[in-house]
Amino acid sequence: SVTAHIDSTAVIRHPVKIGEGARIGAGAVIGPRAVVGRRAIVESNATLVDTVVWPCARACGDLNRAIVTPNDAVMIDESAQKRE
Repeated sequence: SVTAHIDSTAVIRHPVKIGEGARIGAGAVIGPRAVVGRRAIVESNATLVDTVVWPCARACGDLNRAIVTPNDAVMIDESAQKRE
C-alpha cells in the first residue's frame, strides 16, 4: 500500500483525513476539519482549515472553507447557507 508523505515540519490539527499517496509539504498546516484526497499535493506553507482537497488536486496558499479540485479552488460562501 502507498502511504502519505507528510513533511516533518508540517502541522496536523485533528480532525483530519489524509489519503494514500498524498504529499504534505514543509511548513504546511492541515486542519482542523480538513480532508486531503489520495495522491493530492499540499504545497509548502499552505494552510487548510475546513477544506476538502480532491484526489490528485494541488492546494497552495491559505484555504479556509474551500473545495479544491484538480482544475480549480472554490471558496464556500457562508452567506449562501440556508438560514432558519
